[in-house]
Amino acid sequence: MKELNRRQFLKWGAVAGTGAIFFPSMMGKAFAKSLIAPNEDPHFFLMITMPDASGLDNSYLFDARPTEMTKNGVIQNYRKTGEATPWLGSNGVSTLATDIVKPLLPFKSDFSVVNGTLMDIGFDGHEQNINYLFTGDPFGGENFIPVLNHTSQKPKELDAILRGRFAVNQKNGSQTVPLSPSGAKNLVAALKRIPPLDSQSRLYQYLMYRFSANAAGTGGFSSASDMMKNSFGSTNHLASMMAQINSDGADTNEGFIKLVGQVFRTGAAKSGILVLDQFGFDTHDSAGAAKQPDMFAKLVESLASVFSSLKSLPYDSTRSLLDVTTVMFCSEFSRTLRQSSRPIDDTGTDHNPLNNSIILGGKGIRGGQVIGSSDYAISTEKLSPAHLILDKNKLKAMGRPFDFDRGISRTDLPAEYKAADYLGIGSVVNTIQSSFGVDRSHWRLTERNGVIAPVIKQLLS
Repeated sequence: MKELNRRQFLKWGAVAGTGAIFFPSMMGKAFAKSLIAPNEDPHFFLMITMPDASGLDNSYLFDARPTEMTKNGVIQNYRKTGEATPWLGSNGVSTLATDIVKPLLPFKSDFSVVNGTLMDIGFDGHEQNINYLFTGDPFGGENFIPVLNHTSQKPKELDAILRGRFAVNQKNGSQTVPLSPSGAKNLVAALKRIPPLDSQSRLYQYLMYRFSANAAGTGGFSSASDMMKNSFGSTNHLASMMAQINSDGADTNEGFIKLVGQVFRTGAAKSGILVLDQFGFDTHDSAGAAKQPDMFAKLVESLASVFSSLKSLPYDSTRSLLDVTTVMFCSEFSRTLRQSSRPIDDTGTDHNPLNNSIILGGKGIRGGQVIGSSDYAISTEKLSPAHLILDKNKLKAMGRPFDFDRGISRTDLPAEYKAADYLGIGSVVNTIQSSFGVDRSHWRLTERNGVIAPVIKQLLS
């Protein structure tokens, strides 16, 4: 057979390796296990998030503010309805919620609201905080989602299947595969028409030989060759597995949940990432801010449809998808109450990593609760010295200090900011990792060189 040069080798490898064409990151042992073992307790994870450059003004949902704060020039509010009302948690803690959240009422017992969550207070950029959300480092690192999927006792599955735009600087793999229901339908149809590769053919064996030979070196080319070899070797198994998936239906959130359920049952992936990218929330101008009530109403409808699908779709004969799936909804940060030097009826909002609201529910999570809160809840509230150090212009709400033993916000006003005194995103992620049995070596710190962020034990079921 004619010798192949590097360019030809890569071309042949990409064309012949069906897995490398459709799933460039399905490598190694990604499909070593095709079905969940009968005696294994199934546990999956669904992340619902926003694309980079969003940042949600959570005061339109939970952690809302009274109208007196708008009258006194503290917070913009473009809602056309009246006062926010208490959303009482089963743990006796309440938060103000707007009428926009009404479609979520049927699912109130299925999730808990976590308010006052601090993100990366040293950066207010979208990219840094989306990295911080997923990796605990503003510049990227170990994404917690792949860690949930595999431990030392289990084979390495695919990190996640994905719908929407998703860009995180993760250093522990990038096996997130964009796969919408319509895309899967086309793929499955193609796989059913393509005969399986003949592993005894001269071409197959030659390519595997060249993959192995080129993978023996160092550098990017050798690393890519090793990845292609593993992907190429998994092609037939991948094709037979994907051909079983029924992906009929529209390219919708509900269709993606249907697809997620089928992929979960195969054991090929234990996580899904649903990016709700059809909205515009980065509202630095008053015209964009004025559209927020309508945008949030559509967002809540999307969240309600996801919970409805998870509850109605069966995982097996006795459990729904929600019964076996932990669900998290979070953006990279919240937003300011207003902009500096702008009238309250003509202002947009800026980025606020000092506060965030998160929805967390499903398997392993005790639903119905309200955990945490933020300050600046009334226009005359005295803010802590710690808050004023981080927000001297008083444009932001900040998470209150938190008592992790009792699971409630503290009422004291700290003189200085100490990360361990606050409910940070590290604690939320560590709570999820705890429910999945992830080794503590992967757990987040409260800050760089800090202590391990404490678990919110009141959230664990």
